[in-house]
Amino acid sequence: MKNIRDHFKELFDAYMFKKTLRSIYRTAQDSWHADMAFHRWCRLAEETGIPELKTMARAMQYTPILDSRSLPRFYWYAELISGI
Repeated sequence: MKNIRDHFKELFDAYMFKKTLRSIYRTAQDSWHADMAFHRWCRLAEETGIPELKTMARAMQYTPILDSRSLPRFYWYAELISGI
């Protein structure tokens, strides 16, 4: 893994961010934890310096249609009920 990261750092980081984002809703204890993890993910994505991750994080947080405050709760709830 280290060898891959050394040669393709941005691609590796983007892949890991994608995996982390997907795991937020699977591992969050409740909607509050999902919300905190989501906003932390967005902040860290913006700090990577990878333009595509920055754009994605900003779009997910600041798109009025999505309402970033309800998005994590929705996904956490959808994940919770899909396991029934």
